[in-house]
Amino acid sequence: MNEKLDSFCKELRAKLDGVDKRITDLKAGAKSATEKDKVEAKAQLAALENRARDQRAKVQATEAKTKAWFERLRQLESDLAHMNRLSIMGELAASLAHEITQPIATARNNARAAMNYVDRSPPDLGEVREALACVVDDADRACDIIDRIRDHIKKAPCRKDRFDLNNAIDEVIVFARSAITENGVSVRTNLTEDLTPVHGDRVQLQQVVLNLILNAVEAMNSVAEGERELLISTEESQTGGVLVAVRDSGPGIVPEQLERVFEAFYTTKSTGVGMGLSICRSIVNAHGGRLWADVNAPRGAVFQFTLPGEEKELMNSLPAARQTGEAKKTLY
Repeated sequence: MNEKLDSFCKELRAKLDGVDKRITDLKAGAKSATEKDKVEAKAQLAALENRARDQRAKVQATEAKTKAWFERLRQLESDLAHMNRLSIMGELAASLAHEITQPIATARNNARAAMNYVDRSPPDLGEVREALACVVDDADRACDIIDRIRDHIKKAPCRKDRFDLNNAIDEVIVFARSAITENGVSVRTNLTEDLTPVHGDRVQLQQVVLNLILNAVEAMNSVAEGERELLISTEESQTGGVLVAVRDSGPGIVPEQLERVFEAFYTTKSTGVGMGLSICRSIVNAHGGRLWADVNAPRGAVFQFTLPGEEKELMNSLPAARQTGEAKKTLY
């Protein structure tokens, strides 16, 4: 748009230059012209001057309009930047509210358990000590989550360490045990032994698994007790990385929504904020992996994500050979 306006203004100025030249020529020729020619020349000169005046007025009006458009454009850009900042702040606030709820809820449950142990006669100090230690762990986990969000705001590089993903998943199941027990869900794990170590942010990846587990547990509330089954599995992917799957026996997801559930602020829950799966996908993507949803057979949904193996992440070398191991099964 700016280029067209500049071109139009240049064209008008060129026409003005042509008019000015004709006026100059007419004035020069008027000195040697006859009286009749002088009258005609004056008439032409007056017409050209009027035309030149109109052209100058158009140029000035166009330049004023162009300046006003530029000012409006700058204002719109400023408003858009402000809206983007507000949008980002809203997403971060929703992210913090979503991520911090779980450790706070767990800490509250552990604190209540400690109070119950104290009220016993005599008080069970061993259980009290264990429950309070869990409260400290929950508080530390909440601090870790806040630190990761602060790093995201600062655009700090992702914290990456080498760790055993199976052990990290076992810890997550312990974190979620309260919700699992309260909802009458049976959990099985099928974790491949000697799994390729992953290189990433342990806390963030544990949050991904925890979100998927809690979503699955909540989704199975509409299923009769005794049929609420959750299967968590790990295996090596065909590219030498790791594949994690969380399968439930809930009502499942209609195929049209399999991709939409990852959109920010999209939720099917009355109390949801619609940020959990969006955050999970962002975390997995930041680790060089992929997160997707599918229909589980014979019922329910399955969420799967991949992560690159340590060798691929650190050295960009050929994928490691596929390892096999006897599946470890655990029932809660």
